[in-house]
Amino acid sequence: MTSNYSGNRPFRFAISGIHGSGKTTLCHAVVARLRESGLNAVVAPESARQSLLLAGRHLSIEMEIEVLGLQIAEEMRAGLSAQIVVGDRSVIDTYAYSLARFSELDARGCSFMDAIFDFGRSYVKTYDLIFYLPVRAFPKTMNDALRDTDPVVDLEVLSGFEKAFSGWNVDAIQLEPNRAVEAIIQNIENTYKKNSIVSEVNS
Repeated sequence: MTSNYSGNRPFRFAISGIHGSGKTTLCHAVVARLRESGLNAVVAPESARQSLLLAGRHLSIEMEIEVLGLQIAEEMRAGLSAQIVVGDRSVIDTYAYSLARFSELDARGCSFMDAIFDFGRSYVKTYDLIFYLPVRAFPKTMNDALRDTDPVVDLEVLSGFEKAFSGWNVDAIQLEPNRAVEAIIQNIENTYKKNSIVSEVNS
């Protein structure tokens, strides 16, 4: 996706991918590198951990709406105090998991799904970059009650990501796990740092 970053607001990007792909570890590794270079960077944490519906195993389209709202709130709060905000998932993840989990919905559920799609198509444009981890980095046997472990769900979620990328015209940057940090840092240097310098010159 083409960044519209102009250097006069927080630079915000997100790392999307299936559960267990290493998003959280990668987010913190990138923030550490950015702080080492003198930049004020923070992680907008994965919002699913705060979901009361998910914690109670109330798997529903309403739960996905709750998670989406929490994610946006985390991103907005992080932007109040940082130059760079690293999102541990994005609105794309919510849509992908909604498609995978809820293939059959009543009329009300379909309206919720349509709302996620329509909102996501607009909101995804507010990210300066989207990175994508399409493979699982950790074993499916890890002890985490909030993660799906069914391999069929994995395939359906991956399909959901592709539908979001296509339907929302998102040119996500696919990452290779063994060089993901370097790839993200390079992209930040090509967008954030360049535009920050231009903004300072023009101010």
